[in-house]
Amino acid sequence: MPDPIALAAQLVALDTAGRNEDQALDLIEPLCAAAGLSVERIPWRPGRSNLVARWRGGGDLVLAGHVDTVPYDGQRWSRPPLGGDVVDGNLVGRGAADMKGAVGAMVAAACAAAEAEVRPFTLVMTAGEETGCQGAAALRDARVLPADPILIVGEATGNRILLGHKGAVWLKVAATGHAAHGSAPELGVNAIELLARAMQSLKALPASRHPHLGRSTVSVGAISGGSQVNLVPDLAEMLVDVRVVQVDDAARAAQAIEQATGSGSVQRFLELPSVWTDPASDLTRRVFDIAAVAGQPLEPQAAAYFTDASVLADPMNPRVYLFGPGDPAAPHTADESCSVDAITLARDVYLALLVRLER
Repeated sequence: MPDPIALAAQLVALDTAGRNEDQALDLIEPLCAAAGLSVERIPWRPGRSNLVARWRGGGDLVLAGHVDTVPYDGQRWSRPPLGGDVVDGNLVGRGAADMKGAVGAMVAAACAAAEAEVRPFTLVMTAGEETGCQGAAALRDARVLPADPILIVGEATGNRILLGHKGAVWLKVAATGHAAHGSAPELGVNAIELLARAMQSLKALPASRHPHLGRSTVSVGAISGGSQVNLVPDLAEMLVDVRVVQVDDAARAAQAIEQATGSGSVQRFLELPSVWTDPASDLTRRVFDIAAVAGQPLEPQAAAYFTDASVLADPMNPRVYLFGPGDPAAPHTADESCSVDAITLARDVYLALLVRLER
């Protein structure tokens, strides 16, 4: 069985920030093959494939992780972001928490489960999760996974079970104004001001609420427009991130933008649905019983971030359990880290699920 911490450290040392995920798969694939799993790569883009490893033909219990990370440059790190060093009991580096620590634990658990000759299961490693789950979409389109999977997703939950997460809709807004000289702005229509008006309308939108997913949110992530100070800009763009808990959240945001700008366009360039697993199901109770960590009660909790489960889960019957060793506050930060003890514990829980969970 691979050492989950050593494997996680090797993965952290690889630069997979929106590229080159095949490097990580080159480490993982031979370990799975040596344990007797059949391995298949599903391409997405050059150098950016997904990995599907099946034990005994694969099963509907799926351990799912992603091997890409967000960028590490532009942040102040006290240690090398690709160092993969263990410092004071923590693995430090980009992706340690999100989610190469979990990937190391999952691969180790899968290899150990195969050695124990458990029932069929599937291990999935995806590319492109951080930018909208495009690798998972390639897997879905290839129809290589069970239609109604039980997904164990290794996102950073502090080794607590979460039953779902919000969805995400990303909007690209283009406002069209009328150019004029900066000394006579009344003769033009300022496209940037149109976007400012749209931003204010978004702030005034009432938030939808879900009893467990929480409330919907709207965030403007980028804005651009104008070319020089003495020219009233006739074009401007902004990117809007809507985290949805109800199906009409994004539609209401788009309508508010269109009414505020009066012209231009609103384009959806990412749509990922929210995911929520039945907390009262027998399966959920069994998962909690097996994965009980430090006396965690069966509390229906959810994450604000999206995951590959938006793409891979059965939309009519989502069976999704987020569980990973990373601290929820650590992903995407400088000096990102993950407790090595938590990685070991996650490996033990993943293995217990593979061995004991009836499906």
